[in-house]
Amino acid sequence: MRPIDIDRVRVLYRNSRNMLIRDELANEGSIDQSAIYVREVIKRAL
Repeated sequence: MRPIDIDRVRVLYRNSRNMLIRDELANEGSIDQSAIYVREVIKRAL
């Protein structure tokens, strides 16, 4: 990963065989923090 000026949260969704289904950028924040809500990640996964 290259140096960037903002914090990014990526979510990797996998199936039961541990194969990648989706790679999604969940949120971008400031230089040292980024908020993420578990309920939003679970809602997208289901």
